[in-house]
Amino acid sequence: MKKISIYFILTFVTLSILMFVLLFTPVGNSLLKPFIESKINEKLPHKVVLESFLLTPSKIEAKIKIDESSFIKAEGEYNLFDKSFDINYILKIGDLSKISPLIDMKIRGEFNTKGKIIGNDKLLKILGNSDVANSDTDYYITLKDFKPNAADIKIKNAKLEKLLYMLNQPIYAQANIDVNAKMKSLNIKKLAGDILLDVKNGKTYPKVLYKEFNLTDAKISFELNSKTKIKNSIATSKMILNSLVAKANMKNAIFDINKKSF
Repeated sequence: MKKISIYFILTFVTLSILMFVLLFTPVGNSLLKPFIESKINEKLPHKVVLESFLLTPSKIEAKIKIDESSFIKAEGEYNLFDKSFDINYILKIGDLSKISPLIDMKIRGEFNTKGKIIGNDKLLKILGNSDVANSDTDYYITLKDFKPNAADIKIKNAKLEKLLYMLNQPIYAQANIDVNAKMKSLNIKKLAGDILLDVKNGKTYPKVLYKEFNLTDAKISFELNSKTKIKNSIATSKMILNSLVAKANMKNAIFDINKKSF
């Protein structure tokens, strides 16, 4: 019995040492790197390269090269025992069309963001900023049990023409867009929050409107202001539209997000 106990202890120690070497040493990291790269590429339409990978008992660093103008980089600290994270990240996409198959949506243009992920497996906080559509955007998102929980997003001076281009739509107008969204719940069945939207200095492009929609003499300046309150996935909006051809004041526009009815 004593020999058996010693055998199991030695086996456990040996396996622990091998696991430590495999996971947390430069030699182990170099062995893991091609395996992780192949697993990532199983899920992607285009091959990526895991340029760097470092894993220690308390630190992680990784950089994924998507192409010459695109990469994802993450580095920071973690704790295996309390499953906590403090990770800084940078995401740079030079051509969004390359990730279109992942989201089943035609997009294009570039996208850059950077930020921090902090918390644990029960509650994660994502704080960051972006220049999407030439804007100054800040976001704060929380996840509970790795599921989206709440969000606070501020977008300043996003360019409508850049958004239209990004969404692969005809560029029929230009405008500056400000958004202030405070979402208390991101549960799709119980969405809740407040959204303020301001569209300023809007101007249509007559040639594009004529080409795409056969509209003539459609040179129009416009501004839009709306306040939306969402409760249980029902959005109630107050909206004011001012333009050269018409003015509209909607005091109680209701949209059921789940049923997609207006």
